[in-house]
Parts: sequence; structure tokens; C-alpha cells
Amino acid sequence: MLSREESERIQISEVIYLRYDLLVPISENRILATHGNNISLIDTNGEMICTYDMIIVPTMEDNSFIFETDDHVFETQALYVDDYLIVIHAGKQGLIDYDGNVIIDTIYSEIKFNTNGNIEVLP
Repeated sequence: MLSREESERIQISEVIYLRYDLLVPISENRILATHGNNISLIDTNGEMICTYDMIIVPTMEDNSFIFETDDHVFETQALYVDDYLIVIHAGKQGLIDYDGNVIIDTIYSEIKFNTNGNIEVLP
């Protein structure tokens, strides 16, 4: 997952902004884009890679923390799992990589990453 500063440097076409409701850059060439009730993984050219009911950038369990910035604003910082996205379709979870390749089919009730970054799959 990109930091706020890194995501602000990504060049995104204004045409892409018009096609989607919300854009969240997650890497130098991948963006999560909401449209209606769905969310898609797209590239920086606006090409749709895949669409699901929900796409989540996973974090490692119990590794989130809150810190105070120099201007006394509190922010939450999480340790994100790079290279993978948890996807949800019809209430079931699966796992894809940033290219949209299916790693784990959407057939499980929950997929999460433990504090060591290992995948835990619950039936």
C-alpha cells in the first residue's frame, strides 16, 4: 500500500476520475476504483483488471497503531501485506495478486494474515 505522499505522486488521467466514484492508488501502477456497488482493480491507464463486490488491502493482524503527527493530528498506521488483495464475492472471500491472478478462490468465510504475515483461511 502506498503512503499518502506516494499516492499523490501517481499520475491519473482526469478521464479515469470521471468513470469511477472513488480512486485509491495501492501501488505505482494499480488503483482500487469504486463504481456503483462494486469495486475494481484497475491500472493507471484506466484498464479494468477485475471486479468484485469488495476488494480489501489486507493488514497483518494486531499490527495497527495510532501515532501523533508533528501538527498534532492522530493517524492510524497499519502494516499492510504487499502483493495480495482479499476479494469478496457473494459473501465469500478469496485472494488475488496485484495483477488480478486468483491465488485462493472466493469460497471461504474469512481470509486474514497473522502477525507473521502468514495466511489464515477459515472455512
